[in-house]
Amino acid sequence: CVDNLVLHADSGLVREALRLRGGAEQVIAVRREQHLACAPLLVPGLVAAPAAPVSRTLRLIDAFTDALGREPSGGGERVYFTREKAGRRRVANEAALWSILEANGFKKVILEELTWSEQIAVCRRAKVVVAPHGAGLANLVFCAPGTRVVELLSRRYCHPGYWRLAVLRGLDYRPVIATGDDLLGEDRRANRDEIMADLEQVRSAIG
Repeated sequence: CVDNLVLHADSGLVREALRLRGGAEQVIAVRREQHLACAPLLVPGLVAAPAAPVSRTLRLIDAFTDALGREPSGGGERVYFTREKAGRRRVANEAALWSILEANGFKKVILEELTWSEQIAVCRRAKVVVAPHGAGLANLVFCAPGTRVVELLSRRYCHPGYWRLAVLRGLDYRPVIATGDDLLGEDRRANRDEIMADLEQVRSAIG
């Protein structure tokens, strides 16, 4: 039992998760420039390095969320996670991309408009997920083994975090990397760049 929970960031999803364990009312959200005096302060360790999940990570998440995501989802078996409301890393040619996906039976999902439980439900039902690289793909942890995942990536910021997650969960992972002359890299300075989806690769990947 603790008096307060100190978080480096606050969000609806964090509070929703904490409500499951009875602690949302104790949250102190700390801004970057703030300093707190705590006596004592307990700091939990990480299960694994950020963006490098391990099998134990998945087991703990499964146990924590077992009762969630059981309601009917607003998605379908084929879903597209759009970043149209995000401040960065949007799909530059999304109108053309969505024309292809919609014609192939996909439903567009705006994750920011869903509760955590609703996001879980969408992923548990999905059989094919298409999405640009972004935090929403952390929800792949809730997909069933064999679910096909098509991740849209830029060349300069080609981060492998969700590929690692897909391997651990046993997903059918298919990266679609933008065409161009840039060398593949993981340049954090480029993580705000828009992504130009290779439409022919997408057509091939969704089957």
